Amino acid sequence: MNVAPPPPDYTQAGWLQVGSGAANVMVGGVLWFSLIFACIGLCWTLPIGIGFVQLGLGLWMTTGRRSHNVPIWIGFGALASLMNFNPLSFIMDILALHRVRTASTREWLELDTHEGNREW
Repeated sequence: MNVAPPPPDYTQAGWLQVGSGAANVMVGGVLWFSLIFACIGLCWTLPIGIGFVQLGLGLWMTTGRRSHNVPIWIGFGALASLMNFNPLSFIMDILALHRVRTASTREWLELDTHEGNREW
């Protein structure tokens, strides 16, 4: 089976997602632990969960596996970054979204739908 390697933009977006996810988990964890006694710490459970999804998705992308819902999860990551008041993570999400939306990456993501090549 001849599978095309992922474009560099896709793997770079994966590393950006790993960094953004780690930052969201750390900042969300700090906010959760520091505000749990004020009874509003549970509000950061959702951004922490999205951060873990970002970590998994970023590792999935760096190994070269295709996922068609990458832009959607990057958007959720940007929302989690805003909820965490984390501008660095938000910038990484925007850069990752830019990398995923390039022509070469979009063409590579559509290869398996046209050729019937399912890797999962």
